[in-house]
Formats: sequence, C-alpha cells, structure tokens
Amino acid sequence: MTLRLRLWLIGTVLVALAFPASSFVNSRHPTTGNFLNRTSAAVTFLINDQTVAGLANSSGQKTITSSSNPLSAIQAGLATWNTVATATISFGNPGTTAQLSSAFDGQNIISFVDNAANRQIVGDALAVTVVYFTQSAQIGDTDILFNPDKVFSTDNGPGTYDLQTVVTHELGHSLGAGHSGLLAATMFQATKLNSTLESRLTADDIAFATSLYPRQGVLAQLGQITGSLLSTGGAPIFGGLVVAVDPNTGVAVGNISGRDGAFTIPAVPPGTYYVYAEPADGPVGLANLPAYFAGSQTAFQTVFLGSSGAPETVALTAGQSIPITLLAVAGPPTMNTEIAATTTVGGSDLSNAFAGPQAAHPADALDLVIAGRGLDNPAIQESSLLLVGAGLRIKPGSFRRGDFIAGKPGLRMTVEVTASAPYETGAIIIKGDTEGVAMSALLKIFVAGPGGGGALPGTLTVTPSSLKFTGKPGSQVGPQTIAVGETSGLNFSVSITTTSGGNWLLVTPQTSTVPATLTVFAIADDLPTGTYSGRITVSAPNTLPQSVDVTFDVVQPLPTVFEEGIVNAATFVGGGVVAGEIVSVLGSDLGPLAGVTANLDQNGRLPTLLSDVLVYIGGIPAPLFFVRHDQINAQVPYELAGQQVVDVVVQYSGRQGQKVQVRMLDSKPGIFTVVTGAGQAAALNQDNTYNAQSNPAPIGSVIQLFLTGGGTVCPPVATGQAAPSTPPFPTPAEACSSTGDPPPAPRLVTATIGGVPAAVQFAGLAPGAVGVLQVNLVVPTGFVPLQNVPVIVTVGGAQSPTNATIAVR
Repeated sequence: MTLRLRLWLIGTVLVALAFPASSFVNSRHPTTGNFLNRTSAAVTFLINDQTVAGLANSSGQKTITSSSNPLSAIQAGLATWNTVATATISFGNPGTTAQLSSAFDGQNIISFVDNAANRQIVGDALAVTVVYFTQSAQIGDTDILFNPDKVFSTDNGPGTYDLQTVVTHELGHSLGAGHSGLLAATMFQATKLNSTLESRLTADDIAFATSLYPRQGVLAQLGQITGSLLSTGGAPIFGGLVVAVDPNTGVAVGNISGRDGAFTIPAVPPGTYYVYAEPADGPVGLANLPAYFAGSQTAFQTVFLGSSGAPETVALTAGQSIPITLLAVAGPPTMNTEIAATTTVGGSDLSNAFAGPQAAHPADALDLVIAGRGLDNPAIQESSLLLVGAGLRIKPGSFRRGDFIAGKPGLRMTVEVTASAPYETGAIIIKGDTEGVAMSALLKIFVAGPGGGGALPGTLTVTPSSLKFTGKPGSQVGPQTIAVGETSGLNFSVSITTTSGGNWLLVTPQTSTVPATLTVFAIADDLPTGTYSGRITVSAPNTLPQSVDVTFDVVQPLPTVFEEGIVNAATFVGGGVVAGEIVSVLGSDLGPLAGVTANLDQNGRLPTLLSDVLVYIGGIPAPLFFVRHDQINAQVPYELAGQQVVDVVVQYSGRQGQKVQVRMLDSKPGIFTVVTGAGQAAALNQDNTYNAQSNPAPIGSVIQLFLTGGGTVCPPVATGQAAPSTPPFPTPAEACSSTGDPPPAPRLVTATIGGVPAAVQFAGLAPGAVGVLQVNLVVPTGFVPLQNVPVIVTVGGAQSPTNATIAVR
C-alpha cells in the first residue's frame, strides 16, 4: 500500500489481510513487537450508508445479493464478540456514515463501496481491516473494507461468501487479533464459499479476547502454559506455532514463540493438555503471520511434550502457570499436513478439499482425508494416528491409503462422532518414532447454539440500582454491569434516557432473556466537563419495569507526556532535540480526541495555538503541525540553539501538565520514511516520482531525501516559517545573524548509500516546508542494487538511524 508523506502524523497503517486472495496470534507493532490493543474495548462502528441488499460494484456485478440483510449480519458479528463473557469487549450499536474509504480520523467504518482507494487497499482479499496505531501500539481507529469483486450473502446463496463470517473475522482484527494457527478458529486466515463454519468463536478466539481485555478477576480462573521452544542444540526457535489441546473437551489454544524462543499461551481453561510446536510451513505460512514475525524459522520438526512417538499431557488448574521446554530437531521436516477433505464413508467426492477446517456433526460418521508432503511414509499406520477431541474417534480398521489431493499423498480414516459431542474442535496428530506432525483444530463440531424462550409472565429484578462513572472528555468509560434476574426465560428490552448531554449512555444487549448481564458504558465524545444524569429501564411483558439511575462526572485531566515521549517525528528516536527539528510529543490527554492538522497562514507560518493546545519548549510557544489526545507534532524553536537542557510543557484547555526536561543537541538527523519510522524512505527519484520497490532509482541518478533534525541554518529562517522557494536556500550551519556577520561555520553534510559514499548535490531546507531538510544525493556505483538499500545521512557529525532504505536498480 502506498502512503503519501504526511509529516504531522505518526499513525500508520497495518493492513490485516483477511480471507483468501495462528493458535491465536496477536497483531504486533511491526518494529517494537508490542501487542496492538485498544485503550478501551468499547468500540462503535459506522456502516457506510450504501450498504444495502443488492449493492453492485462499478461493473454492475452484485457485491451483496438482493436477498441478503447486510446490517443484520454485521450486527450479528458485533454481538458474537460481545458474548465473550470473560472479556470487556463491547461493540456498541453501529451507526451510519457517508464516508466511503479509510482515513485516520478516530472513526471506525465498514464499507463495501467500489472506488480506486478501496481497491488499492483490498487487492485480492475478501476484506481488509486497516488498523491505525501509534508508536506505543495503541489502536486509534480501524476501517473494514470489503472487496467489491466478491459476492457476499446472508442466506448462503450459491457461489457467495457468508458476510457474517467475514465481518466477525475482521472485527477480531479491529481488536488487535492476528491470524490464528488453529484451522477452525474464526481468526484463521481463510474461509470457503458457502461456509458459515468460522462464524462462531472457538476457545482460541476467546482466549485472545480474554488475555488482551480481561474482565476483573477472570484470569485467576484460568491458567497459562509458558516455556521455551529450542533446538536440540539449545538455539532459540523464532516463530514456532505452539498449541495446547485438551483431548477431553476439544479446547485448543495456542500462541507463537518469540525471537528468544519464549512463548506464553495465556487464558487457558483448566484441563489436561497435549502441547506441541510446529513450523509455520502450511496451512499457516509465514505470509499469514504479523509482519513482526517475518524471518520466522520453519526448518524444524514438529515437537511434542513427551516425544513424537508418545506424546504426553500436562494437567492445568485455575491460576496455575506451567513452564515447559520443547526441544525440536533442527532441519527441514520430512512430513507436513497441508490440506484435508471430508466425504461420506467410502465416498470418492473430495471436492471440498481445503487448506483449512472441515465440519463434523454429532451422531454422524464421515471419511476424513488429510494430505501433504511425506504422508506416503509406510511407517505411518493406524496406530500412528491420534484424534484429539471430545466425542471423536477413529473407527478401528478404517485406515487406508491411495487418495491424493492436489497431487499430495493422503491418509484416509473414518471418524465417528458421538451424539453428545460438544461444540469445539478436533486435531489430528500423527505419531512417529523419529518424527511426528499435527493438523491443529482441523475438525469443528457443528452444534446448534442454545435456543431462546418465549415471553412468560413473571417478575424482574435489576442489581445494582444505580451506577456512577467518572471520565475525561472524549473518553469511553466502563464497563460496569447490571444483573437482570428473577423469572428465567422472560424476554426483556432495555430503554435509555438522559436528562442532559445527549446520547452518552450505551447499554448492551438491548434485548435478551432472563437471566442476563447488561454491559454499560459512558461515552464522553463531545461532552464538556460537568455532571450528567441518565436512566436505564428494563421492561418485559406482564411485569413492572425496573430502573437504574446513572451519573457521569466528566473531568479534564492534566496533560501527561510519557517518559522518553519527545522524539524525532521522522524516526521516533528520542534522546534529545535539535533547534528547528520537528518533534512528536507522545502522551495522554494532550489535546482533542480527534486529530487536528494546522495550515500555514497567509504569511507561510504555522500557528502556536491549535485547538486549544499550546506547547512551550524552553519557555517559547512552539509552532504546531498536528494535535491529538495522544500526540502533538511541533517544531523546536531555533532560538534555543546553544542551550544545554530545556523544559517542555503541554497546555490543553488552560490546564498545564508537568514539565519534562530534554537535552538540546546540535544535530540529530532523521530520514522520513513511508511508515513506522523505518524501511522505505519517503524519497523522490530524479523525475520527481516516488521511490519504491516498483519504481527504483537508477545508479547515477539523483534521489531526493527529506529529513528533520539538521539544526540551525543560514540564512536564518524564523521559527515556524516555511522555507523560501527561491535562492538563497537556507543550508545547515552554525547559528548566524540576520546580516551574516560574522560568517557562519557550515555543518558538513555527507551520505552513504549501501555503505558507499554518495555525492551530496544539495542540502538545504525544503522549499515551502517547515523544519524539513532536503538532501539530494547521486546514487553511486560500487554496491549490488536492491529493493532495500540502506541510506544514511550525517549532518555535523551526527548520523541518521541505519534503518531507512531506498530502492535502486
């Protein structure tokens, strides 16, 4: 995805690809590895107002079938995550919007609209969730875009994808989930036409939500399995899929090993578990893992607790953390389970073959064929097969060979499902004296959910009778809960009234059946400071309504700047600031919830007051590019050159935060990149087109880089003033007077590309920009052209970080 350089934003785009074109795996910041998460699990989506039955793309092909109810399916997907009782997730009732495409604006949208912007992001995927997040891995907003060339339905129409299944998966991404290594999970990477199998959450999906957004006290009722995945030589294995599966319940949960081989499988229900680790070599591959896991190791054999010939189980109790070490044999595995199909017993139709889950039904029998590299090994016998899951067994004597799927040798067995088999999953383990392999959560037992009851006369009770919330402007506070009880089976509805402040009170669900728990949030949004009152009323036929009074105190907290939260806006590197540099100030309660971007005035200057935000650096009001509650982009005043230490103070709505001290440096150059402060530089080729892997710069040509942190310049430019568009252009130099007397000492600017010195043709402030240094380099010879050649610029002896790259041919 191509992003335009926007110097005032640090929000970046993590494109979480969905269904076709891990164990649960959290999405991570691509450079720091921190888990992406929301500060509040209370999220409201806005659905584009063109989302209706019969919606067609620009070619006239239906994107949503005419017989579908898309809004109902989206609401069902939201409700699916809301039902995770162990997590604080609360998707609110969705609204509507005219917004067509993704934007970093604090709004979460869902769009099926066919336009060039959406097509560029979605590509061949069924849908894509665009996740905007900060350097601290906080999710700001997420936008779900559907592929206009695919056909979605809510009634399983021929040749369609189930809309509820896809949106439920994408909503998981919006919460910070990556793709799961367990095939039956909602967060598995792929789904089939006319399949609703993944619309219902598994234990793996629930473990993700619970571990990242736990309800108070719930983790004490669960356990975790921790440890290390190492080679037999003791070297850590990075990116191994670690799975725990309970043979008595079918519960399967997992995670992925880090760079040091360490892993933690959190939020695991008490039980008895097989534990094993497998490489991400299919069906889950490296391309399906978060970007942080690029370079994961796949050259190792699947390793089991115990041994591959005799896997062992471990008993986990509530509140317990069990440490284990898994030692894997290094080297490419000789076996792999890559694809599976089901058919009737003795049947020959394997047309439902899929590198993903297969369905099983209670009181049924089916033939299961699993295929993959090395499964024609004659050492594999029926005794080698272990089917792990509640109510599942391999019929004795049913093992046979001879099937092939996509050219891969297959193993066939008859699976018998008991009438009492619960809703969960089943895994296949192939044991071996020297090597084993597994296919995690391959089978998903398809059991209907609980039914609802009719309206019955009775009584209602609600507990407690009042709630009080305290929060800051723009925040979502909660959740608190209300227990609805008395006559079981009684259908009820919820109404909400507020006496002041508008629609700030959110309750879910708004209809349900006794007994039930209501989840309540107070949403400040545009509320000014003050005290607001509301009432929640629960009603049912033939009963007296019950009410809960709600008070919401909105208070403005002081701005807080994070420790080491003042960084170069191009690289996000701290350690000091430079006169004239664009810096990002990171913290909380720094400004308005929605970001506000400054414009140059008629004289080409930035404001120092923006949306009631002021930033004092060294006592001087700093020019502001962008302000938001968690980030401010500002320019360090040139007047501070030569000082050793300065104070930084943020003021919002008249309230000042604590002073933060930072060192003043002579120079600290940072190269602007396309995303995240590292990787592809935001550079222009000689013909002024964007430098990119698809548009590399020729050797011998000139490439334009953009930096900040070069320090003072001469001729001088006023703080906050756009650089002149005509000569003389200000160039890096020791501070000089307006008359140029005495003459300033220039700051030497040098550069290397691929480690080879590059001639500097120009180094001066970028015309028309504030605080941006433009450096024009000649691409040298002497290195192998690549799509990611490191480029480093040194100004006055200070070197830019080594992680910026350009593409060269």
